[in-house]
Amino acid sequence: MLLEEENQQTLTGRYYRALVLTAVRQYHAISRIQLRKVTGIRLASISKVVKDLLEEGLLEEAGSGESVRGRKQILLRLGSASGFVIGVEFDVNRVIGLAVDLTSRVVSQSQKKLPQVVNRKRILNAIQEVICDIIKQTNQNQSKLIGIGVADPGVIDIRKGISVFSSTISDWRDVPLRSILEDAFGVPVMIEANTRTKTLCEKRFGVGKEAKNLMFVEVGSGIGCGLMNGKELYRGFTESAGELGHVRVLENGPVCNCGSYGCLETQASLPALASQAVRAMKEGAVSRILELAGGEADRVTAEHVFEAARQGDKLALGILDKAAEYLGVAVAGAINLFNPEMVIFDSKLGLVSELMLETVKRVIQRQALAVATRDLKIGVSTLGEEAGALGAAVMVLDKVFEIPQRTVPEFVEV
Repeated sequence: MLLEEENQQTLTGRYYRALVLTAVRQYHAISRIQLRKVTGIRLASISKVVKDLLEEGLLEEAGSGESVRGRKQILLRLGSASGFVIGVEFDVNRVIGLAVDLTSRVVSQSQKKLPQVVNRKRILNAIQEVICDIIKQTNQNQSKLIGIGVADPGVIDIRKGISVFSSTISDWRDVPLRSILEDAFGVPVMIEANTRTKTLCEKRFGVGKEAKNLMFVEVGSGIGCGLMNGKELYRGFTESAGELGHVRVLENGPVCNCGSYGCLETQASLPALASQAVRAMKEGAVSRILELAGGEADRVTAEHVFEAARQGDKLALGILDKAAEYLGVAVAGAINLFNPEMVIFDSKLGLVSELMLETVKRVIQRQALAVATRDLKIGVSTLGEEAGALGAAVMVLDKVFEIPQRTVPEFVEV
């Protein structure tokens, strides 16, 4: 049957509101006349929508623009105090979060380091503590909180809002993260893989702004990649796309936390680099790594391996060169599959670019198809450690400004 007229009018009103808000978000400051031109909505309807949005505080006037027929045009912008969203990223080491207003401007941020031994309860408590601290710092009532985005380090089920598992957190399985946070804070919550939120952040604010097809590669406690085609993140059929760290690179290799063997994470993640160094030294290798760790093998980290390599340590250089080979092979395979315009490596790898990134680039040129690398751009992220949280916040804002689809009504036979 035909949609009821009232429902059609409601949908049209929502559609116009979303168009106006999205246009103001894109142009930052725009007049009613300009809104009519870019949206195609009649001026009378523009005026009504703008009036409502001004009263709600979602828009505010921002001075005068160019004159039209001798009359100054009042510019409109998003209301800076109309509300805020929070983005949070967590991993095995820390929780970092921030709040942004409707213009994506960061208004507060907080982070909390986690103890060496973490479990599900400690992480959930830390996430909620960081969110509470951020709300307090904004100096706004919690009623102004619009939504929360969470960047998760593991495999997720977006539809159910469940964090399925993380290969770096031992007891993190089937955590109903969305419902836990919605119950705690009373606002909608979105969860997404952290590599995807960082990919989104690179597209909006980083070196990937001009790229249409983008691949972001992160090397940390795990290894993942995010893929962006135009303005859309690629998630895959079961939303598990981008698990680069679980590509097998070594036959009969060590067991991975995912349950498989020889995964890239077992050879090139930051914990893997430290483990390889410790194992080699226990087998008799002499290295500056142990001295940098204060003489205690159980304190060795990837940072000690990087620093020793900078000082010319043979063991450290060998570990990084081998890891870079494996990483390059995996990324080259992904390039052959997805043919991105640009590949961006996260800033952790950029910090040691002279040690690993050049090897990765050489392997990519050797392993990937020439047609896929001919015009390929390879860069390093310039964004800070808050990129995952910022991407999660922007993801929520995108939902806030989402333009509703105007569905075609169903007809019955007459």
